Order: sequence, then C-alpha cells, then structure tokens
Amino acid sequence: MSSVSREGHLKVNHWFQIVERLDHDLLPNANRLSMPTLIVVGSEDKSCPLKHQERFLDAIPAGSDKEIFVIPGAPHSFYKQNEQTLCIQAIKDWLEKRIL
Repeated sequence: MSSVSREGHLKVNHWFQIVERLDHDLLPNANRLSMPTLIVVGSEDKSCPLKHQERFLDAIPAGSDKEIFVIPGAPHSFYKQNEQTLCIQAIKDWLEKRIL
C-alpha cells in the first residue's frame, strides 16, 4: 500500500501492517497447540505487547508445556547486545530442560 507523495518519492502507508495482522490472528487457534511453547517478549514491545503475549499463553490448554520469558526494557526487536544475550540464553535454557 503506497502512494506518490511528490514527484519521484514514494510514500508508504504503514497502516497496511495493522490490516495484515488481522489475517494472522493466532489466538483463535491457541487452544489447539499441543507442542512445547516458549514465548520470548520484550517488556516494552509495542507491536506485540506483553499483555497480548500473556493472553495468548493463557489460551494454550492448561497442563501444556508452555512458558514466557520477558526481557526487561526490550522493544519488539532485540537490538542491544544484552537483549540478544538474554534471548539466546532463555532459548538455550528452555531447550536444555527438554532435551537433556
């Protein structure tokens, strides 16, 4: 979704991302998940807020192997080295509990 704002320049309308997200709503099918699930989210994520991730996790059937790991102060994308390190360590720890 774009339009020409002035000669030779393309203006991108960002609202198309919101419209597209409506086609990718995972919540209605969360109750069908049966595999182990890890959600890694930044506490300052504006795109996929923590409260939405918690709601999704709650929709996964009770008794399922499910976990959420929150990276304090992190946005949606983990740009800072410490955020990336925490994310990698959370995944490693989660996998080690299930593989070893």
